[in-house]
Amino acid sequence: MSDSDMEDQDKTELSPEPLYEEDTGRLTFDERQLLVYLLKGPYLLRAERPNLWNTLTNSHERIQSALSDLFLTLIVSEETGIAFCRQAEVGDLQVPLLLRRFELTYLDSVLILEMRERLMAAEIKGERALISTESIQETLRSFDNAAQGNEKTFKGHVNGVLKRMLNRKLLLKVSGSKDMFEISLVLKLLFNIDEIVHLKEVYLDRLKEGEFVEAEDSADNVEQGEDDEQ
Repeated sequence: MSDSDMEDQDKTELSPEPLYEEDTGRLTFDERQLLVYLLKGPYLLRAERPNLWNTLTNSHERIQSALSDLFLTLIVSEETGIAFCRQAEVGDLQVPLLLRRFELTYLDSVLILEMRERLMAAEIKGERALISTESIQETLRSFDNAAQGNEKTFKGHVNGVLKRMLNRKLLLKVSGSKDMFEISLVLKLLFNIDEIVHLKEVYLDRLKEGEFVEAEDSADNVEQGEDDEQ
């Protein structure tokens, strides 16, 4: 193959046939689908979207390049089969933020601590990390002021926390069960051990002091590519 033929081949690979009128994109149809999926978030799960994962494997550098144009970076864990994008570390540069951040309420954070600990324990045993609705209620009961006098309001708070965890795919529904959920492995990537230990110490201190908070109090912010809750 001549040098000119190789150059023509490289151009073809970088600039696929237009998909529609006035299309000047450099990504293939499959790569564009993957890019949009990652931007919508919250994350790509290999077990759910094997075709998109194959595209990610074959086009990792091209997808990362496209994300870099948006000041984003690609996080891929082959171990967990999870990929997502987050804001790139840009130092002192003042850049627009594309990804939306969702606020964790105090009760959200309390449950995430419990979920992360269960995930660690399950990994040691080589098991799936599961949690029931009843366990979620018991975990949150000691931290919610409403639980001290208004059971209906408390259960409403619990349902709100559960809905947010499901929407963000931090909890996954278990087939055939309405009250049992699987804890997503993405927690390993979003919250490291040091963060979990620190938060747990803070919350336990507050609990010992009898410092209950309202369920709407925010506790932290977490970055994920996802739409705001409807």
